[in-house]
Amino acid sequence: MDAVSPDVSPDGYPYWWADVGAYPATPGAPAGHYDVAIVGAGYTGLAAARRLARAGLSVVVLEAGAVGHGASSRNGGMVSGVLKWSPTELAHRVGTDSCRAIFAEAGESVCHLERVLRDERIDCAYSRCGMYFAAWTRRHLDTMRAEQEELAGVGVETHVLPQSEGRRELASDLYHGGKLVPLAGGLQPAAFLHGMVHAAMRHGASLFERHRVTALRRHAGRWIVELPGTRIDADHVIVATNGYSRSAPAPFARRLVPARSYVIATETLSSERVRALIPGGRMIQDSKNILYYFRPSHDGTRIVFGGRASLGDIEPVEAGRRLMKGLRRVFGPAMDGVRAEYSWRGSVAFTFDRLPHIGCEDGLHYALGYCGQGVAMSTYLGDRIAGTILEPGREGSVFERVPFRGRPGYTGNPWMLPAVGLVLKARDFVERHVLR
Repeated sequence: MDAVSPDVSPDGYPYWWADVGAYPATPGAPAGHYDVAIVGAGYTGLAAARRLARAGLSVVVLEAGAVGHGASSRNGGMVSGVLKWSPTELAHRVGTDSCRAIFAEAGESVCHLERVLRDERIDCAYSRCGMYFAAWTRRHLDTMRAEQEELAGVGVETHVLPQSEGRRELASDLYHGGKLVPLAGGLQPAAFLHGMVHAAMRHGASLFERHRVTALRRHAGRWIVELPGTRIDADHVIVATNGYSRSAPAPFARRLVPARSYVIATETLSSERVRALIPGGRMIQDSKNILYYFRPSHDGTRIVFGGRASLGDIEPVEAGRRLMKGLRRVFGPAMDGVRAEYSWRGSVAFTFDRLPHIGCEDGLHYALGYCGQGVAMSTYLGDRIAGTILEPGREGSVFERVPFRGRPGYTGNPWMLPAVGLVLKARDFVERHVLR
């Protein structure tokens, strides 16, 4: 069976951590008054801290666990502005102007991240290599063709490849061609987080790890931020907890559906073998409802493979076994004898409208809900939410204008996900074997 490295935490040991040293943090404990307090030290919180500190504000970032323990160092390192909507569907929901603006900002999120990497000189093996969406069925490929012109109309360049040409991107007989999106890339996510931590602190932000915020309350026009054994106060608070919002003392968990994402990295392979499997060196995602996403590692010597191994909560070792079955299904005999060396999990957050959201509610700023596409978007919206504090009303985002709603009766506990998973798996089966 597949060998998986022993866990050092309940969520497993990400492959990305092997390349990155300890994350810096401010010694001691937070005290006194700050212009802005940020809850969460992932990409969102650090992007906001970077911009605010550069502008001269006093900023404190409060992380409940160790810096780097969450999804920002556990994701697949895929950089894209891909939305889970077609232009026609989205325009019907939010209107034509907002639809165009949403797609424009989604694309801008990739360009913004690239500017941050350049300006801060962050070395995280970034490459704008493009993303290939592999078609699970012939119908899915037909949909990709039908949407190509729609996407061009909102500024998104795509190239649809028939099955005969799809092997130029992916050495697999499982798929029926696919769609290439050039405005996308890959990076080493833990190294990117490391660079963002250094950038925020270099510009003057303070970052305290293992300081869980237990309560937020308003008093005399300021925020009182309660922490175990102490408290601070701040003029503004930003909530940047995304997939970990259920444990945050803020009202947004009822509008977010947290879900586990599971990832493995194979043992070391030759770079020639990896290139033979993914000849284009792209980021890969398939079009199933319960999708796979995978890529060459940043150094080209492994396959990093992720997906919803379960919509419930399973241990990383069991998830690793399930994902290895998926990896062998994709590549067939080419994976004979290959084992998983790393297996881990992290939490993402979905919204009910499948769009990210930023805004200010009852004086509390937030940027949340990246729906599994958060590397670029969280960095971008973290910067944008900082802009709303620095220049209120001047630097807006279309994502502020889209209502952020929950569902009646939903409390933030995703108890329904296992049942949803069964339905989606059944749909994948029917689309593949019945509807074709």
